[in-house]
Amino acid sequence: MDTVAPGTVVTAPAVPNRVVAQADPGVTQAVLGNAGNAATQRAAAPGRIADDELVRILENQPDLAGSVVDLFHFTSLRDLESAAPKSYKIVRERLVARFGAGKIDGLYANDARIVRLLAFNAAVAAKLDEFKDYYRATNQPAAEQEIAAVVGEYEWDYAGMASVWVEAGEAGLRIREFFATGRPDETVAVLVAVADAKQAEQIRLDALAAEAEKWKGKLVASKEVMFWSDDDVHLEELLYPRQGTEEKPEAVAWARMSGYACGVVQIKQRFYLFKLDHQYDRSDIFLVEQWEEARTEVVPVPSTPADITLTTSDGYVLKATGERFFGGTQARKPEEHLAADEKILAEQGGDLGHAEAVALFRQMTLDLLLVNLAAAERRVREQLAVVYGVEWNMIDLVRNTQPGYWKRTLKPKTPVGKEVQETAATLRQLMIDATDFAASTGNRDLTEDERVEIEFTLEQIGRIQAENPMAAMMVISHRDKDATGPAEEDQFEDKAAPGGPQDAAGRVADELWERLDNIDQVRRHFLREPDAVLDLEPLHDQILGGFTEFQRFFIHLAVAGHSLRELAKAIGLGVLQLGLVITGFLTAGLTALAASGAATMLGVHGTVEAFENARLLGAMSKMDLKGGFQLASPEQAATARTWAYIGLGLTILDVGGFVAAGRLAARLSHAAAMPDVVAALGSGERNLASVARDLGMSERTLARQLETLTGTAREELLARIRQVAGFRIGGFAQSPTLKWVPNPGGEVRTIDQAVALARRRGVIIPEDINFVGVAQDTLPPNAFAEYAQLGRPTSAGQMISWEQFYNRFQQIPVRLSNGVLNSDEAIVAVIGHEMHELNGLRKIFDANDGFMRADQLYRAIAPGFKGNLHDQAWDIADKLVKAMRDGG
Repeated sequence: MDTVAPGTVVTAPAVPNRVVAQADPGVTQAVLGNAGNAATQRAAAPGRIADDELVRILENQPDLAGSVVDLFHFTSLRDLESAAPKSYKIVRERLVARFGAGKIDGLYANDARIVRLLAFNAAVAAKLDEFKDYYRATNQPAAEQEIAAVVGEYEWDYAGMASVWVEAGEAGLRIREFFATGRPDETVAVLVAVADAKQAEQIRLDALAAEAEKWKGKLVASKEVMFWSDDDVHLEELLYPRQGTEEKPEAVAWARMSGYACGVVQIKQRFYLFKLDHQYDRSDIFLVEQWEEARTEVVPVPSTPADITLTTSDGYVLKATGERFFGGTQARKPEEHLAADEKILAEQGGDLGHAEAVALFRQMTLDLLLVNLAAAERRVREQLAVVYGVEWNMIDLVRNTQPGYWKRTLKPKTPVGKEVQETAATLRQLMIDATDFAASTGNRDLTEDERVEIEFTLEQIGRIQAENPMAAMMVISHRDKDATGPAEEDQFEDKAAPGGPQDAAGRVADELWERLDNIDQVRRHFLREPDAVLDLEPLHDQILGGFTEFQRFFIHLAVAGHSLRELAKAIGLGVLQLGLVITGFLTAGLTALAASGAATMLGVHGTVEAFENARLLGAMSKMDLKGGFQLASPEQAATARTWAYIGLGLTILDVGGFVAAGRLAARLSHAAAMPDVVAALGSGERNLASVARDLGMSERTLARQLETLTGTAREELLARIRQVAGFRIGGFAQSPTLKWVPNPGGEVRTIDQAVALARRRGVIIPEDINFVGVAQDTLPPNAFAEYAQLGRPTSAGQMISWEQFYNRFQQIPVRLSNGVLNSDEAIVAVIGHEMHELNGLRKIFDANDGFMRADQLYRAIAPGFKGNLHDQAWDIADKLVKAMRDGG
């Protein structure tokens, strides 16, 4: 017997898989009959028990309440009341205690609406299950998967639908009713049409894959072989993803991680990758090493497809240009390759086997390295443009057209040398001062004057590194890293000092050209030895987070035994020099540090975050919003940036080998000012010393751990600090300065009346805000309202999305204490306070693409941070109340 979907007709045999849903008379009315009929039908259902027995069950399970309806096959609260009145009384009391009488009275009043919604959803779900079976029986997997993905949206029980009312009230039910308009079969017809479209698309893709299969055996290139006949290179086998990709970079990414030499070709609108019948690696395609990044021995043939891309078995990319295939695209467009890797990881990463995951990890590390190298190269070129006073393109043109005597044409500018000499001399003296300071103070605690002194010195060092990296790279240390005595003159070299400004400018140019050579040397090595990226620990942490725990296990196995030190030996650079090159930090200090993994490699905790925080505070202090709204004072922004420079100064001292004790000398002050530590301490009275005592250690020990721990160990320590300090995220109102006057006669407003009153008093309340009345004891101590109950973040750097503020009904719930509803002044003050915070946060999130760091969010809305949103909000609340009293 042929399988035919219930309630459907099958169209003409020419399109046998096309299914059109038709109305099913009788089913809708039978399912959507009145609640009484449904209750009668369910009364005889298995599981319905006597009232007294249910009472005993409830008495034995004090937490059991609303789920009784579904567990024991009642249709609703009214059905429970009718069939088991004693049990209903117990259930109602428990629900009222949990959600309040208003919510449960509303739930009871809307009982019939909920029953109708449940019946509608049940009818839709039943129909979808039938279609799912039909699609399975007729071998339409794409359509079956689509139905399976949506049927859960219609599988509601009474408790779930009741929670819609409890959480979102009338708006929540109306949203559900919006999706339950018309008849169930009409809804099913729409969903089936989508499933059919997915199946049709699958058929189209399968047809294109079949077309691609016909390309097997096609001659696409020739490989020159010295003293022998050339190799003809053909497409041999269509590889995964067999249905191709919409974008070419994604197909190239799959080809690179396949482990095969591949060809990527466009067939109609999609891109497909084929295994080649010759498995060349990168070493096979260059006649001599000097040709790397240039011409290869692979050449097009008349049948070479237009815009074909070839990849070697070790992932090197070749493009046909003219009469030959050339490398270099990975160096020229690293961002494009990395973006394709990230897309695969985001969309299909969880489905990758362990071998594929390791291949993608290796590929992503290489592409991230190439992105960093390209950025570093751009920065060096920008500095060279400053030195020579012309754009880089002109420098490059002159060097290529005058290879033997270009330096006669291009000369470094004397004013650049003069500035570098002056700044480098200042920096050298600052380094000596910091060294002498460390030697004189040793490991003892600092006086307040000493703290001011070293913090100023470190700030100046950081500023020079950030603002004049050319001068910074001319000051080097010859001091033993373990030395503890005062500085000696010959321990600190200023390479810019000898000669005049013109000589200094020339030496700066030489240093920059050497850095370009280093970048090129590193890039060539990793393109030639792509497995060497497993040595790049500084970059790994930036990538690992996107893989599953299972995949990370195998990645760690692959990485085991690799180290940056061994890699540096292979390349011929020092460990520090190589590390700075691969992270992009070598050439531009602050900018590169903030954009790379250098902070992790160098053990610098908080430096990058400090500059990010300083930039954010700077923007917050300059916001020009209605009512003079600002999120931070200029003093706060200046202080944050000062500490960022101090952190960078400490970095330079440690990394450059100037003075290992420099960090120790300022340790306590610096540790307490790290952004993630500030966030972990929260806004209370707790400082580093008191938290250290609670953790069972000295302040110095805690500070040392904060300076040295990295990765998981550091996050665990911060989590302990947050726990001791009582850190949490969430917006809450706490400290009014005016005493609110109760309403005459003790009149209590409803939530709707309260919201309307606040709006009349000028409070802006967007439509997606939903105020809900709650008992005072359900709020944090001394709080009158609460929103965004996001809980404890996993780390200070965790990114919080604005979408997390919303519930599943696309509303932002604000829990308002019922205790303020008897005072119009309290209503306007508290709602005004909450909306000032929420409206301000909305603007900040919008300005940052919908995201904000957890510690920055905390500082914006937590008490104790002068000038933040929370601090401003009570000023706004006081103004609103005063205006009410003045009759305004």
